[in-house]
Parts: sequence; structure tokens; C-alpha cells
Amino acid sequence: MIKIGLTGGIACGKTIVSKVFEQLGIATYNADMRAKILIQENQTVKEQLIKTFGETIYNADGTLDKKNFGNIIFNDATALEKSNSIVHPAVRKDYDCWCEVHDNDIYTLKETAILFESGNDKFMEFVITVVAPLEERIVRIKKRDFLTDTQIMARIEKQMSDEYRIAHSDFVIYNSSTDMIIPQIIEIDKILRAKSKSL
Repeated sequence: MIKIGLTGGIACGKTIVSKVFEQLGIATYNADMRAKILIQENQTVKEQLIKTFGETIYNADGTLDKKNFGNIIFNDATALEKSNSIVHPAVRKDYDCWCEVHDNDIYTLKETAILFESGNDKFMEFVITVVAPLEERIVRIKKRDFLTDTQIMARIEKQMSDEYRIAHSDFVIYNSSTDMIIPQIIEIDKILRAKSKSL
């Protein structure tokens, strides 16, 4: 089974792209979504986060206070690093278990915003980056998360640049309002299926 990393900046359209791959029969592991689930449900992760950031990051019902937690980690590089040091190992272990289940697949996708930042690109045979114009991404984030321009730019600036991702990727999918992503994905799928047969 070939491991493919699928990455891109916030609101570039990674999840839409992964859903198209799923329609082509490719299993996709959404690392960001799994991280959110582990933060909510993994007792060890919860205990470590509370010990590090205090009980106020969780609501009375045990759910994560996303606004409070987001304000902490996106405004303090040290806090973000501490959070990652707790969550990333749990996600890595979860992903390894998932890979065992899909060991006989042609190839699988790991969708994550921080593929390069976490160093997980080294464990992927190929990397796909999704890019979209900044102005379109800002509009998408406003509609989805109701953040201010300042909050949005703070989050975008914390991430790797598109230039870096593109330079270190094997494939690039362009996802603007004028781009058609399905033909791009079908072409990449053909190439990856061919490569899987040669390995």
C-alpha cells in the first residue's frame, strides 16, 4: 500500500479533494478531524491538555471550548508547540492502526494541514498539495468559522507557505473558482494506480 500525503493551507479545499478521491474508491484518513476526536475522546490526551493549559479549555459537559483553546494556541507559538507535542503522537498512533486495516489497498490518502510542519511528509511515498487564491480562502473561512480578517490572517501566517508546499510536493491541485478539480484528481489517480503496480 502506497501512502499519499494530501495537504494545503486552511480553506484551500483539501476535504473536497479527499471526498473526490473517496468516490474513486480511495480510503482517506483525515488527520485534522481525527485530532479533534482524540482531543474530545482520548482520556490521556485530555488529561495532558488540561495539565498543560488548565481546565477552562473544556466546557462543563467535557467538550472542548474551541474558541478558548483556539485563542490560546493561535496567539502563542509556544502554546501551539506544546499542544502539538501532546496531540501529534496520539494522531500518529491512530493513523498507524488505521493503516494496518487498509494494508491491502492500492494506495491511501492522509489528509492533513500540517504534513510538512509535523515532519510526516517523510513517511509518505508521494505528496499532493491543494492550493487556492488567498482572497477565496478568506471568504470561505469567514463563511465557515465567522472569524475576523485579523484572526484569519493570524492562522494563515502560522502555516507553511504555498510556495514551500508546491516545491516539496509531487502533485499540485489548483482549486480556484475557475479551476476544475475533478479532471486534475482523475489524472493523479491514474498515475498513482500505475505507480502502485510498479512497486
